[in-house]
Amino acid sequence: MSNIGYRDEDSPRYDIGGHIAEPGAGGTWKLTAKPEAIPEPEPQFAADLGARMMAMIAAVDTWLDEQCGPAYKEQPLAQTWARLCKDQEEKGESIAELILATGQNPRKRDQAGSRDRICEELADRSVTSLFAIQHLTKDARETLVYFLNAMARAAGRAEQAGYPS
Repeated sequence: MSNIGYRDEDSPRYDIGGHIAEPGAGGTWKLTAKPEAIPEPEPQFAADLGARMMAMIAAVDTWLDEQCGPAYKEQPLAQTWARLCKDQEEKGESIAELILATGQNPRKRDQAGSRDRICEELADRSVTSLFAIQHLTKDARETLVYFLNAMARAAGRAEQAGYPS
């Protein structure tokens, strides 16, 4: 894992994960991708990704429901609030990793952040949102359909802008 976001002392360039950021025209920044291999998915996920995802979503949802504290079992609406608010906790952790990686906080410059840690926190936030949807639907297939429909809407907007998928 490489540190990211730190400025080269001899240059205005920043290493930001898989990109180099350098000053561009008119006070803007130009991002140039660095060639990096995208990791392959774990072999156990390759066979039937949709079925595996639905099984994992359902299992985690059941675990969270069954193992929550007694106050949440007695107050189901509190559990719903907790599931939805967990996304914001994960958002904060993603931002904290970005702050570490870019060196924005001078008190924490001795703590290294990395692109991998930022991506791991963003992935945690994504699955936390899926588990919140699952908490509401109690149907892993429906949960996955919500996710895929959101992905399709985003891809549709990109396609309308000239970036077909």
